[in-house]
Amino acid sequence: MRILGGLLFSSLGDLLLNYELFEAGMGAFGVAQVFYILAFGMKPLKIWIGVLLYACGFLATSLFYGNLNSVIKICLPFYAILLLTMCWRSLARVEGTRNYLRMMCGICSVLFVISDGIIAFDKFYVPISAAQTYIMVTYYVAQVGIALSINDFQTDGSPIKSQRSIDSRTKVQKTKSS
Repeated sequence: MRILGGLLFSSLGDLLLNYELFEAGMGAFGVAQVFYILAFGMKPLKIWIGVLLYACGFLATSLFYGNLNSVIKICLPFYAILLLTMCWRSLARVEGTRNYLRMMCGICSVLFVISDGIIAFDKFYVPISAAQTYIMVTYYVAQVGIALSINDFQTDGSPIKSQRSIDSRTKVQKTKSS
């Protein structure tokens, strides 16, 4: 349901951007990022990934910060934090090559950051030739990869067993044997 919530708010963001409502669109995408963050969870932490992403995000944002209007100067850093947190949480879930959907989701979260980075650079720093094509290709591939991540399974076809599902199965077995 959380991934679906992210997809729905992303769709709303797309709609708002089509009507030149950039700030409202960014707000909708911010809510989408919160849904994705909740879906990906905070374990494992892998703090170094977050530190690296936030440092790159800070450098990128500082490059065009002077070109932003007052509303965007406030909103953009918050959105960047949400976007980079989503990417961090997605990348932190990658635990090797056996779970290719998590790996694909991690790669696609980076594509989401690239898509939004192209928007920011094109809109606030320097125009990019064919920006809309690059934005849409990276964005839609990112959304597909994130959407597919709901089917967590390993390359051998067996489902990923989270600690929560193992704990609940153990509880049920103990209850039955009592």
